[in-house]
Amino acid sequence: MATTFFPPTATTAPFALPIPASSPVPMSHPASIIPQALASYTRSDLRNLYVLIVDDNIINQRVLAHQLRSEGCVVDIVKNGHEALQFLGRTTFANRENGERSLSWPHNGDSVERGGEALPLSIVLLDLEMPVMDGYSCVKHIRRMEEEGEVVGHVPVIAVTANANATKVNTAMEYGMDMVVRKPLKIPELLPQMVSLVRRNSEASTTSTSSDSTVTSQ
Repeated sequence: MATTFFPPTATTAPFALPIPASSPVPMSHPASIIPQALASYTRSDLRNLYVLIVDDNIINQRVLAHQLRSEGCVVDIVKNGHEALQFLGRTTFANRENGERSLSWPHNGDSVERGGEALPLSIVLLDLEMPVMDGYSCVKHIRRMEEEGEVVGHVPVIAVTANANATKVNTAMEYGMDMVVRKPLKIPELLPQMVSLVRRNSEASTTSTSSDSTVTSQ
């Protein structure tokens, strides 16, 4: 059975590894707080779920991509953290006010070229151990880009690992992961977790935008 690790809150007992409550560092962004009741979802929800798989293992890539696509998700694949950052620069999360990105994103055959338009992205499934750039460094770069305005909003990122001991979970959360899940992944468990995280992130973004509009109008 796949094990899921959430940031420590009073409502995250289900699926949690028994780690001392003070161990993982709580994240400051709202999306890190996942409600105890995981989301119910429809096929329509999944068709609007744009997933980036970041994994250097070709078999893992294709198995997970096939499973998610079978459920209706739109999936792209890259093989390391560096390529994930390049991909992110071509998505709707990229701050277009800074001008067009001159990033060349190497496709691996499973990803779909969709022209020069900004690519939709809902969530990232990020393997922790990869060559070139690992998951820790990648999510650290993403959070820095958010702080510096290169990325607009908060990018939901789930860490994926086969070795999820307490130390690794704590480290992943400190680097900026929203959630940590352990391989082998169970799609019936993973999908509601993904939907919950994306919804929570969307609600937080909407609230933030509304607050900014109110301040501006005053």
